[in-house]
Amino acid sequence: MQKRAYFDSYWGAGWPELKWLERYFLTSAGRRQFFEEGNDSWGLTAQGVDGTELMQPNNGRIDINLTILGNPKLGVLLCHQNGVAD
Repeated sequence: MQKRAYFDSYWGAGWPELKWLERYFLTSAGRRQFFEEGNDSWGLTAQGVDGTELMQPNNGRIDINLTILGNPKLGVLLCHQNGVAD
């Protein structure tokens, strides 16, 4: 399974450690940090979940995308998408 992240200062292959992510979800200071640099979206992706990494996209491979869209005045929207097409 391949993992990718676009999450504050963590961009690229793999996912950040859970401890690193906690501050964004468990503290108000961490939640405010999301918006301080003008960022309004974040995401985590997993491609080839459950042993499907050798399959082609849209042909049996399971991919999952988690996207967070936010506005400091309106809050955040958590979106998820999983895809399997045969």
